[in-house]
Amino acid sequence: MHIKNLGPIKDASINLNELNIFIGKNGTGKTVAAYAIYSFVYWFSNVFEVALFDMNDVKRFIHGDSFIVSREHLLENISKNAVNQFNNLDDKYFIEFFNNEGIYRTNSKITITPEDVESLVLPAERRQGWFYSWPYVGEDEPNQSNSMSVSNSNDVYNEILSTYNHESDAIETRAFVVGHGGKLDKAGQDAQINSFEEEGHRSHVNNLSIVNLSLKNVLFSFSPVYLPAERIGINVFRSDLNISRLNRSNNVSAKHNGEYSPKRYPLPIEDYISYVNNKLINRRGGFTNKIFQGNPNAKKMVKELVPGKFEYHRDIDAVKYKLPNSEGEIDFELLSSSLKSIFGVDLFIKYNDRGDWLFIDEPEMNLHPSNQVVVANLMYQFLKFDIRSVISTHSDYFIKKFINNVLQDRVNNFNFLKKINVYDFGVNGVRKLNHIFDVDEGIDNFDDTTNEINAEYYDLLEKLNEEQ
Repeated sequence: MHIKNLGPIKDASINLNELNIFIGKNGTGKTVAAYAIYSFVYWFSNVFEVALFDMNDVKRFIHGDSFIVSREHLLENISKNAVNQFNNLDDKYFIEFFNNEGIYRTNSKITITPEDVESLVLPAERRQGWFYSWPYVGEDEPNQSNSMSVSNSNDVYNEILSTYNHESDAIETRAFVVGHGGKLDKAGQDAQINSFEEEGHRSHVNNLSIVNLSLKNVLFSFSPVYLPAERIGINVFRSDLNISRLNRSNNVSAKHNGEYSPKRYPLPIEDYISYVNNKLINRRGGFTNKIFQGNPNAKKMVKELVPGKFEYHRDIDAVKYKLPNSEGEIDFELLSSSLKSIFGVDLFIKYNDRGDWLFIDEPEMNLHPSNQVVVANLMYQFLKFDIRSVISTHSDYFIKKFINNVLQDRVNNFNFLKKINVYDFGVNGVRKLNHIFDVDEGIDNFDDTTNEINAEYYDLLEKLNEEQ
C-alpha cells in the first residue's frame, strides 16, 4: 500500500502481512496508517464485488455445466479488478471515511497493489463452500428461503455452490437440486431458471451478485474489526452514543428529505460503535469462542486479563461484570480502566472467527506492565490462529515480549518471521524494521528513551556520591 499526504504522513509504503506492528512517537501517523489500511480492507470486504458470472453462466450451471477455476487464476482476476477499482475510487469515499479535513486532503492518495489483495486470502484450511439457494419448482414441496450458510433442511430447493478443492487447488461452481432424487429434464431445468429470476424480483435481492459473492467468499470470507484508542469512552457511553447517532440521522434525514448524511465520526469509530451494539444485542445462543478452541494456554491468557465475565442485560441494555467465584455484578462504569480497555478484545475472541482481521490501537492501554506482557502473548497467539492484525503500540514491554516469543519459536524450530512486518514511524518518514528480530539488536524507538533515563539516573547518583 502506498500512502501520500495523509495526515502527518508525506509518503509511505507499507507491505501488508499477516501481522503488522506500528511503533513510533505520538503524532507520527500510526493511527492514520492503520485507518488507511482499514479503508482498503473494509472496502474489499463490504463494497467490492466480483463480477465473474452473468445470467448466461447461471443458466449453464442449471443445465448441468460446472465452472472450475484455479485458485491462482481466480486470485489474479480478483486482484486485477480490486486494484483497478480501489485505486480509482472517487475522493468522496475517503472524505466520508476519514471525515476530517485535516487528514484526507485534496492531494491525499491511498493506492494498493496485487500483493495487498493477496494478503487478504484465507489460509487453505479456512476455505469452505458458499452457496445461494432459491425455491425449487416442481412436484416436490419447495423451500422458500435463500441463504449463504449451510442448511440441514430436508426440503427440496435449488442451490448454486462454490467449493474449494484442496487437492487440485481450484474452486468449482455448479448447480444442483437439494433433496431431489432424480435428474431434471430440460423443461425442469428451464423451470428452475425462471424460478431463479422470479425469486430475485420477488425478494428484491440481487441473487446474481450473491452467486458471485459466494465465489469470492471461498478465498476472502472475513470480517474486519477496529478497536480504536477511543474504545474506553465508547464502551462506557455505548448506549448514549447509539441514541445520539440515531437522533442525528433522523434529524438530518428530515432536513434533507432522506438524502445520505455523512457520518459524524471516522468510519473505524462508527464501525466499533456498531460492532459493540450488534454483538451484544444480536448475539444468538451465546458466544462461540471459535478462535481458541482446543487451546488452553490462550484461554488462560484471556482469563488473566478478564478474571470474571462480562454479562449483557438486554432488558436494561447494559453491560455488567460478574466477579469470579461470586454472584455479584459490577456496573460497567465502575470497572477498572484496564477491564474497560480490554472489553473489545474480549468481544472479538467470543464472537469472531479465524481468518478475521483485528485492528487495534494501543492494546496495552491502561494495563499494568505484567498484563501488557499477557496481551503481547495473546496477540502472538492470534497470529498462530490465523487472525490477521494491524497493531499500533507505545509499549516497550509489548514489543520486547513479542521479540522473545519469536526467538522462542526459533529455538523450537518454528519460524513466524515471514508473517510479521514492523514499521517505525518518525518525523523523517516510515521505515520497515528488518532487523528487529535479529539477535542482540536494540530498538531505537524505545531504547533511546530508556538509555537517556538510565544515564540521567546514574549521573545523579554520581553527583550525590561526590557531595557525600
